[in-house]
Amino acid sequence: MARPDPRQAPRHSRPADRPKAARRPAVVALLAGAVAALHVPGDAGAEEIRLHDVEAGVVLPMDTTEFRLGSRQAGTGSLAGTGLQVYEGAVARRGQGPWQLGARFSVYDDPPPRPVGGSLANMSIIAVGVDAKREIGRSGNLSWAVAGSIEGLRYSTAATGTVPAGANSDFLVGSVHLPASVRFSPALTAYFDPYIAFLPQDFPAGPGFGTNGFLGAGAAWRAAPVLSFYAEAHVPVAGRGNTLNAAGAVTRATAWTVGARLRVAPAADLDIHASNRVAGTLATSGLVLPPGGDKAMVGVTLVYRPGQGRDTAGPRLVGSGPRPLQGLMLRSGAILPQGTRRIAFAAGTRGTGSASLALVPDPGLQFDAILEKHATAAPGGGVVAPEIDTRYMLGGRLQLAAGGARPVWLAAGILAGRDIRKPTVGVIYAETTASVSLSRRLSATVQAHGAAWGGADVLGLGMGLGAAVTDALSLHAEASVNGDVADTWALGLRWRGGQGLAATAAVTNAIGLHGHGTLLAGTGPRVVLGFEKSL
Repeated sequence: MARPDPRQAPRHSRPADRPKAARRPAVVALLAGAVAALHVPGDAGAEEIRLHDVEAGVVLPMDTTEFRLGSRQAGTGSLAGTGLQVYEGAVARRGQGPWQLGARFSVYDDPPPRPVGGSLANMSIIAVGVDAKREIGRSGNLSWAVAGSIEGLRYSTAATGTVPAGANSDFLVGSVHLPASVRFSPALTAYFDPYIAFLPQDFPAGPGFGTNGFLGAGAAWRAAPVLSFYAEAHVPVAGRGNTLNAAGAVTRATAWTVGARLRVAPAADLDIHASNRVAGTLATSGLVLPPGGDKAMVGVTLVYRPGQGRDTAGPRLVGSGPRPLQGLMLRSGAILPQGTRRIAFAAGTRGTGSASLALVPDPGLQFDAILEKHATAAPGGGVVAPEIDTRYMLGGRLQLAAGGARPVWLAAGILAGRDIRKPTVGVIYAETTASVSLSRRLSATVQAHGAAWGGADVLGLGMGLGAAVTDALSLHAEASVNGDVADTWALGLRWRGGQGLAATAAVTNAIGLHGHGTLLAGTGPRVVLGFEKSL
């Protein structure tokens, strides 16, 4: 996922004579700013099975599933950007019995922020495993549990003698946790998570981390029904260590995370956090980013429990009255209706194409998965576009307000992904979109959106009109003013048939129809034909 030699200028970076943009935080603020004013119904008092990595002394309620998916990122010289990335995911399920079963993964595959053992060569720190947890006691406001995991770990760096990564960098690891939770009040809970991690005993170039003992602790304070703040740490107290120092030797460092949890839909929270952790499974959550764990990364994790709070979703998330039309390159202020599963394909001139899947399983929450191949971007504005090879994007959208007495729909979304062919570069894209149903057949859209990759960022303001000529045929005109880079536009028509079928024909100068592709103009206009099926 990383550049072969990060000491050289990255191929996607901004030219050296252009100062680093102070507006980069605005890319994420497009999402966070709109979400901050939410009042979302739901079970705000539900017990958490963990903070970010410190385990709680409780398990999920019976017949409950929880998904977590997120990433944290840092530039090589700041706490922003997409230079260094950790991707994490987890699923936990409890049926009718006392055991909670799950699986987790985490991926770091980038250079270190500073030389380790004299090298800036790529590091691969990848963990995947299965885990089990059971609550074993409860007395008043105190509860305690036992948890364990069996995992595979790839730890590959020049300092450990395992670059390039291979069989000699793959290890079987595991852990045993004895977490406890104490609820001091409805708003304040403390967490304790002592555990033993069975980590690699030896690396090819020398001693490994070995078996380590950690003392974990954290606290969470619920400031409002939809907002809580937390802080946590794992301190290594026994064993060789949990990271490498600048010389490449094993050493100890405290693993920490601070963050906030925001209820953004009845079934979903956003965990916005900063952390020096480089992994996120039960056995590896105590590992910190070399050298020394003194580099923090900022991230967002979606915590989703399907079906939670579904009965409490009001008209604010569901809406009434005419829905605004879906756009071409701009998104709509209305996410897809609850229960929708939409598959879409598009092909265009200049070698472009895309495939996407959108799911809306619960009120106010949409998930997106996209594959897209972009056209070549036109040079200009001091921004070097990511490569045009096929890339994936994962993300979702939140319904912040739905039309009713006032026909205004407001949604926000985020997409993150990478191109597939190495060396790859990650891109993060965020948007906040408002649509107004001017009549049953006419809607207008305004979209603030932005993207960041490597050392570059682009912010844009998009505007669009959609007019339904008949019940089946609509016309669309859209444009986005994109700051220092060329503006983008799209003109087209959409036909909607029965049984969820739709087709699109459009002309656009944007290099893509999703994510940052809507912010970059190509070397010329292109024709796009699309087909979609909603189930």
